[in-house]
Parts: sequence; structure tokens; C-alpha cells
Amino acid sequence: MNRIIRRNSFAWYLMGLSAGVFLLLSATQFVGVAMAAPGKTLVVGRYAPVESLDIASVFDVSAYTADQIFEPLYIVGQDGQPEPWLASSATASKDGLTWTFTLRPGVKFSDGKALQAEDVVFSLQRHIARGGGIPLLAPVASITAPAANIVVIKLKEPYPALLADISAVSNGIIPARFGGLTEAEFFKHPVGTGPFIFKSWQPGGTVTLAKNPHYWQSGRPFFDEIAFTVVPDENQRVQQLLAGQIDVIDNLPPVRYAELTKNPDVTVSRGESWVIQILQFNTKDPHFSNVHVRRAVDRAIDRKALAKATSYGTSSPGTSLLPPTSAFFDPGTPVPGNSVDAAKAELAQSAWPGGFSTTLFTPSGDQARAQQAQIIQSQLAKIGITVKIESLDPAVIREQTHAGNYAFRLQESISDVSDPNIFLSYHLIPEDGKSDSYWTFYNNPQLTAILRQARVEQNTAQRSQRYREAQAIIAADVPIIPLVYQSRLIATGANVAGVVAVPNGATRFDTARFK
Repeated sequence: MNRIIRRNSFAWYLMGLSAGVFLLLSATQFVGVAMAAPGKTLVVGRYAPVESLDIASVFDVSAYTADQIFEPLYIVGQDGQPEPWLASSATASKDGLTWTFTLRPGVKFSDGKALQAEDVVFSLQRHIARGGGIPLLAPVASITAPAANIVVIKLKEPYPALLADISAVSNGIIPARFGGLTEAEFFKHPVGTGPFIFKSWQPGGTVTLAKNPHYWQSGRPFFDEIAFTVVPDENQRVQQLLAGQIDVIDNLPPVRYAELTKNPDVTVSRGESWVIQILQFNTKDPHFSNVHVRRAVDRAIDRKALAKATSYGTSSPGTSLLPPTSAFFDPGTPVPGNSVDAAKAELAQSAWPGGFSTTLFTPSGDQARAQQAQIIQSQLAKIGITVKIESLDPAVIREQTHAGNYAFRLQESISDVSDPNIFLSYHLIPEDGKSDSYWTFYNNPQLTAILRQARVEQNTAQRSQRYREAQAIIAADVPIIPLVYQSRLIATGANVAGVVAVPNGATRFDTARFK
């Protein structure tokens, strides 16, 4: 697809991104020859239920379901770069303050109504007003529709991350004024431009979507329905895949990777991603409010051993809080390395030189993180920190974390777009990310200033320098420890092909087919 964008600081670094995407079977091998499978339902097993389909507020599993219904102007493409989608092109003015998007002709909503520029204006303005799980941080002055197929976004200051940011699912397009419904009514039976339409939703259970008969990519999807079913226990998910009860696991536990690659009834693939396994601290906790305690924990943990033991050779140890395939990742970020003596020396500078007792939250039903917790427990015991492990339902952990009722926890974090602005703001700037620094409650004014400077910096070299400075500060303050850069592992039944995994954790099912 032809793309027209201003070749400024945004474009050059995306060219250097690793692919970060893999195909169980390349879509190009069958698009144009694949036949639809009437009456077929593709069943996807996931570890948690959908909680909302409102794209302004979705997270995690909910986001990876809503993105089958709603589409933004640009998407995160197969190579990690922003790719024109509902917009056929975007042009920027020389000063970087005015962006003009041309809508792709022939796009319809699932109710058959044509996509119009006013729908885009309504959707983006609503998202900016709501904030939500993946906020649009662009300094927008106005969004207008001078023609039915033209959208103009004017900025208060340059913002080189605009195309990357706009590719997040939270910027998906919905009908203006909810198509005449109330907001609540609309999201009970949402209407979008995506490959699937809403069919049914069992609260806490399966969400079923049907093929969109008006989808603008003719012939897709290649089957009638997709069902996202909830199987919290990862062993049960694998058992159901082997039994043919589900067709896809798009978040395969590493412990099963080697085994399933040898199974002729399963197809398994591995690729790079923007997923990081992290250990995050509540900096309001009496112990972890002290930087020396956080540094002691950082130095006590052997990340290489942790990655090897818990990812079974599928992932690599973390260094920077940015994933390696994202823009401006700094491989030179100073990492102190594992040293019990150095950890004890840091702890000696705190109020608890002999150690203390604390509690680590880890999600139930996740073997890899349970093993991580046990390894961390053992390693911290060497410096006098006694760790009690509490394995809780992910929803309970989220509730307690948001309330600040935790000490530290194991968590998976994902960069939704290639540019680091949203990811770092969400994790480290209390006001901008709308998450109290990812509920670490960390606040460093110097870091905040650097990240805000980087957000609007047009000069590539200077922007890169700001992000290097930021990554060094994060490594020194350690509000969050990047433990493991996680590979993307997907398993399907041998009769399924064409599932596409995107680095940000999303999965493309519009190209999937039954063999």
C-alpha cells in the first residue's frame, strides 16, 4: 500500500526495527487462493475474560478482542511499523503541526454505512477526552473534517510519534455519536469496520464474533465465526488444544514450547515482541520507597539465570525498560549485574541492613511467573530479604495494585506501539500516563522533564539522546526491573494456518484459515 508521510525523525528509526512479527503461515502464501470455511468457528483459548469492548478503556485480553471489531487510521504492521489502514495516506506540513489523513475509499461499518471523516473526528475526540488505557498523548489543538474523506489534525507543537500513537487500538473508529445510540447501548452491540462483528458475550466467559459481511478487504475473514474462550490454567489450555477443543493459543507458556514443537498435531512459532516480564515496586511501601532497597533487589536477582530457567531458552534477560525491537532502545543502558556482595552493600545503606520480610504478588495459573517468584524468593534470601509469595487471581492483583495495597509484584508489560513515548509515559510519569506510573507511584521530576522533551523533539539525534538519558535514570532508580524480554509464542492445531502475531501482543485473525 502506498504511504505518504513526512520523512522526519519519526521515519528513520522505524526503518531499523527488527521485524518482531512472525507468521504461522505467511498470509501471502494463501491470500487470493484461500477459500472461506462456511459454518466454521475458530476457537481461541485465552487466560482471562474480556471485561469491556469500549476501546477507550480496554487493556490486555479485552484490547486483543476489541481490535477484531474496531480499526484505527493506521495499524501496527507486520514489521512493527505504522501501516496505513482506514487512512490510505497521511501528509505532514513542514513545521510538523498539521497532519492530513485521506480515508481509504469503500470502507463501511458492519451495519453497511460508509465510513466518513466525521466518524474519525468523533472517535479521536472522544478518546482524547476519555484518556483510557492507551491514551493519545499528542498535543492536539483541533481535529476537523474539511471533506467527507479528509481528516486534519492540528497540533500545538511538533509530535513525531503521531502515526505510531494513532495505530493503537484505542484510536479505533466508531460511528459518530454512537450511531444514534447511547454509549452504553452501543458497546453492548458495537459496530466497527473490522473483520468481525459482535455476536454474543457470556460475562466472564466466551465472546463470539461473526464474519463482517461488509469488510473492506474482500473475501476476508476465511471462516464464519471466531470464539474467544476463557481457560485460565495454561496446562488446560494446552490439553484442550491437543484434544481439538480449541484451535489457537496466542500466548503459549514457554514451558510447553519445546514439547509442542515436536508434536505433529500442533504448529508452534516463535518471534520477537514488545513484551517484557517485569518486577515492579510500590514506591509507597515503607521498604521499597528506599532506592537502596530497590537497588539491592536489582543486584540480587540473576536475570540471565532467571531468563534461562523460566523461558526455556525462548527469551533473553532484560536490560532497559524498553524492549529491544522498539525505537530508541539503548543496548548500552548501565545494568549493574548480579552480585550478592553489591546487593548487601546497597541494603546496608538503608534502614534495614540485615534485611526484612515482604510479600510478592504473582498471578495464579501462570507456571513461568510462579517459577520466577520462587527463584526471586531464593535469591533475595541470600541478602536477608524474606519473601512470602501470594499467588492470586489476576483480577484481584490488579485491584489491589491499583489501590496501592501491595509491596512488589511480577507482571507482564507490553509496548502497544513502536515509539517509546506512550510506554514510558504510562510507566513513569504519574500525570501523563494516567496510571500513577503504572501503579508504582514513582515520581521523578527530572525524568518527567526528559521524557516530555523527547516527546516533542524533532531532531533525531537529540531525541535519541533524551531517551538514552531516560533509560539510564530508570536503571539507577529501579522503580521497575525489566527481568526478561519475552518471545511471542503461538500454537495452533495443525489444521489452522495464517495466524499473524504482531509485536505489540495483538493477533491478526483475518488472514487465518482452516486447511
